[in-house]
Amino acid sequence: MTTAAAASGQSVAPFRLGFRGTMAVFSIMVGATMQSIDMTIANVALPHMQGSLAATIDQIAWVLTSYIVASAVGTPLMGWLAIRYGQKLVLQAALAGFTVSSLLCGIATSLPEMVLYRTLQGLASAALLPLAQAVMMRLYPREYFAKAMAIIGIGMMLGPIAGPTLGGYVTEVANWRWVFFINLPLGVLAISGIQIFLDEHRSEGDGYFDAFGFAMLIIAIGAFQLMLDRGETKHWFSSTEIRLYAGMAALAFYMFVVQTVTARRPFVSRALFRDRNFVTGTLLFVVVSSNMMITVALQPPMLQNVMGYPVLTVGLLLAPRGVGTMMGMILSARLMNRFDVRVIVIVGLAFAAWGLWDLSQLGIAISEWDIVRSAFIQGFGLGLVFVQLNTIAFATLPRPLHIEGATMFNLMRALGSSAGLSIAVALLAQYTQINHAELAAFANPYNEALGLAGLPGFWSSLSDPAGLAMLNGEITRQAMMISFINSYHWLMVAALVGVGLMLFVRLPPSPLRG
Repeated sequence: MTTAAAASGQSVAPFRLGFRGTMAVFSIMVGATMQSIDMTIANVALPHMQGSLAATIDQIAWVLTSYIVASAVGTPLMGWLAIRYGQKLVLQAALAGFTVSSLLCGIATSLPEMVLYRTLQGLASAALLPLAQAVMMRLYPREYFAKAMAIIGIGMMLGPIAGPTLGGYVTEVANWRWVFFINLPLGVLAISGIQIFLDEHRSEGDGYFDAFGFAMLIIAIGAFQLMLDRGETKHWFSSTEIRLYAGMAALAFYMFVVQTVTARRPFVSRALFRDRNFVTGTLLFVVVSSNMMITVALQPPMLQNVMGYPVLTVGLLLAPRGVGTMMGMILSARLMNRFDVRVIVIVGLAFAAWGLWDLSQLGIAISEWDIVRSAFIQGFGLGLVFVQLNTIAFATLPRPLHIEGATMFNLMRALGSSAGLSIAVALLAQYTQINHAELAAFANPYNEALGLAGLPGFWSSLSDPAGLAMLNGEITRQAMMISFINSYHWLMVAALVGVGLMLFVRLPPSPLRG
């Protein structure tokens, strides 16, 4: 029932998209899901790519970070491009660029080529999620936003979760190049569907472009991400390079803020920051997306390097998180008619924290069921939260600001995820070294525990080089596991901290809860 009909007491037929609208939604969702899957699909294939491209561990990480950084840098521009040239044209151009760059990634023969093509792929991907979100909000009336956000949530949330599973399967049965080649038919399908079923639309506005504000924003984003990605290998602020990145990021961000506050028509509308629901929903989504991305990124190396699982098994063990997320999103959309959205978000964050607490209590000698259980619980909680955060963020935002709002919403998601992931990886490496040093202190000739029955015999002979090497390997494995456990503990705390942000949320208008 629409708002006007509700006010007059009249009964109207439920909203239906129709065939063209349904096919348009399907087409844009194919593109949006491709973009989100490619954020993580290469995770489990990195060791195979490292050998083919003759790269070190530090160098091959740029296959992931170049994509994320390019996507974050390109995202702010997409709102202006859609206003200037139309949503349909920009979506098709982005999909074409994404498909071609995926082909180039699949045929890359060296690391510089791969990083260049992944950068192009990331730039092209920047338009796919925010414009898909804007199109969904245009096609659905405001009172059906919950349904629209649940649909777009399938691509935004399940993509990063399903990426490692799909990447592990493709790498196992074919090779890592097919991780990129599978985008080709999907890209063609999405472009064709948008051409046939989606009508062109341009938002209100004259297309004015604040070049200075945009330049300051992308410099701040790029420098900040480079500081995080390079900090661990350059010993952070003891390096001139890292200090330079930090200074550039701080200065550029300051200039961007000044420009936004003082300019007559800034690059980012000040009205976005005056909408309390949008700001709160965006901050909460940064917490949720970072929580998900970090967990998804940490679990493959834990299962492969610490527990020795093969790549295909790792992908399968991560799949239940996606199942739980889908179930949570479906249930969340239905519960909106009956419960306060704040209650649903709090319950979802509690489930996510429970899943992470479960992970933080595990050790090396765990069963596959333990991994499946914790992943499902966390995914279910994140699914409950996601639909509500999208709905809250856009509940009171005027329709002319939807494209710009969707752009900034996804920019903050990308920045929060990439920054959180960089920090988590850096802390994981540092804590592994600290834990190794503390555990190694107990490996000495005076420790009687090394001679107990049941332990490998070569551990008791600390003068034997082979025995020392084996003992050091086990100490490293235990140190890594402790670091992973600590990471899950802090992610659990972050999920609980997100509950406090719900105090700043106003209840959405009643049409949203229908």
